[in-house]
Order: sequence, then C-alpha cells, then structure tokens
Amino acid sequence: MAFKDLAEIQQETLRALGNHLGGAKQVALLDFPRHFNSGDSLIWLGTKNYLSRLGVEVSYEASLHYFNPRELRRVYPEGPILIHGGGNFGDRWPDHQAFREKVIESFPDRQIIQLPQTMDFDHVSGRDRAAQVLANHGNVVLLLRERAAVDEAREAFPGTTVDFCPDLALGLGYQEALGQTTNPVVQLLRLDRESTAASESGIPPEGVATYDWHWETRLPPRVLWRLQRLPEDISRLCPLLGGLFLRLKIRGFESMAKTNLESAIRNLSRGESVVTDRLHAMVLGVLLGKQVVAVDNVNHKISRIYSDYVSALGNVSMAGSVREAQRFFSHQD
Repeated sequence: MAFKDLAEIQQETLRALGNHLGGAKQVALLDFPRHFNSGDSLIWLGTKNYLSRLGVEVSYEASLHYFNPRELRRVYPEGPILIHGGGNFGDRWPDHQAFREKVIESFPDRQIIQLPQTMDFDHVSGRDRAAQVLANHGNVVLLLRERAAVDEAREAFPGTTVDFCPDLALGLGYQEALGQTTNPVVQLLRLDRESTAASESGIPPEGVATYDWHWETRLPPRVLWRLQRLPEDISRLCPLLGGLFLRLKIRGFESMAKTNLESAIRNLSRGESVVTDRLHAMVLGVLLGKQVVAVDNVNHKISRIYSDYVSALGNVSMAGSVREAQRFFSHQD
C-alpha cells in the first residue's frame, strides 16, 4: 500500500504490532541502545509510544551490557519477548546479532518478536546460523522495515513468520526544534562501516555545519547520562540486587534515550536544512520540519525506506552523493 501521511504510517505500524502481539498486555523489551547513536534512541522511544497506544506495559527491560535470563523469568514469567528494532539483524554488527541469537536460544518456550529491522548479512555462514537458530525455536516473528526484504527473508528463513512493519522511530511523531538556527545547512554524516560518503565529505562549504551522532560534550548532559545508567551498572555488579533496581533501571533507560535524542534535535535544529547519510537523521529532520536531502548508505536501507514510506512525509528527497546534495541547497539561494 502507498501511504499518504504520517498518520497512515502509524496506523499500519499499530496494525502490524497488534496482530503479532495477539492481545498481550505485558511484554519484555530487550537490547536497549546504551550508546550515543541517537537514531536508536529515537526507535526506542517510538517503540514505547506505540506499545503505550496499544495498551501494552513493558514489564522488563535490558541491554546487551547486562542481561540475566533468570531475572527475566522471575520478573516476567510468561508472555512475548520483544527485541529492539534497527539496522543490526545480520553480521555487520555481530554483538547485537549474537545477543539476539542468545535470547532466542535461552527462551525456547516463549514467543520472540524481532521488532522492525534491516536484514544485512555479508556472509552465508552468518545467515545460515541465524536460519538454524530461528528454525530450532519455531515461534519467532521477524518484522522487517523494508518491503523488498520480506520475500528475501521468507526464502532465507522458511517456517519463520516474516512481516513488513514501518520503522518504529516514526512512532514518536513530529518534534519541536531546540535552540537557534545558526546555519543554512547541517550535514550529519556517518563515520562508520555503513558509510558511502566518508571519502567525499572533505571540507564542508561555507555555512555548512557537519556532525555525526557523537554526543554533546557539555558537562551537564554527560554527567546526567552517567547518573541515568547507574541502576543498570549496579545490577551488573550485584546481580542479586537486579530485581530491586528494575524500575529504576527502566526509568534510567527512558531518561538516557530522551537525553540522547535531545542532543540530536539540538544539532539538527542548528540548520535550516539537513544533508545526511543516516536513516534516522533523515527521519528526525523531517519530523522537525526541515528540508532534508538524504544520501544512501552501503546496504541501501535509506533509499528503500524513503521509497516505502518516508517520502510520503514530504520535504525530503534523495541525492546520489553528498556533493550533489550540497549543490541542491546552493541552487536554492
């Protein structure tokens, strides 16, 4: 189906999630993004918002830094286990894939729902291992955020329920800018293994500010971040206290995600327009009402998601390179 606006995208997402949750009122939500990638924080907060709209309570949360299967069983003895969505289903980000497979193997008696992901395997061995883990379990739902990947995944993982669901970052809705607009254009460009633009970024044109998802260096936010993660750190050092600190840990995760997202909003708010090769800088820029020109990354998730639904939001287009995107804005002057 073609989407007309954000409301239609959100309704399709609620439909997909609701269908697979099957009326569950409680869930566990795993793989909290305890890092400075603000795009993952946007997904996490969007996920929580969608679950709230469905009347679903998140009873247990954990990151891959500290996950105790016994604690999960004690606190949340039955019901679906959800794994955070994003772009790490595959072998490009092996720590997250290893965590995912560990969860699936640790809970053969529970429904596992992998929230919307991009599938990205470079090696047949990694895909075959994932296929075996999914087949051995037999009750995993794999949600993919790109339509083109659904048929590919159904062929690669026979017997696994595979469905399309838009990226959960859109669940947070439109956002207000923070701070002053100081530049005509903000570039937010990847510096990691998914980048296709790093070699051509060079010195940005005059009036263009360049960032990645690196976090603010101001002291107050960094101190706040460390305080927010303390409950999980204590649980990790003293596992017997994990249950006592669970509510504090969940509140800490929420605060960390909001602090991280606020930093990203402040950076993007500095520009009248945004050039980016990061999927969620494209999404967040549009949600902030910016004019966005996006450049694809190595696995083409940006162009696919743009075509599938983000283009319906308006004020966003694709370019073949960063320089082409920069020329787009120079022609607007």
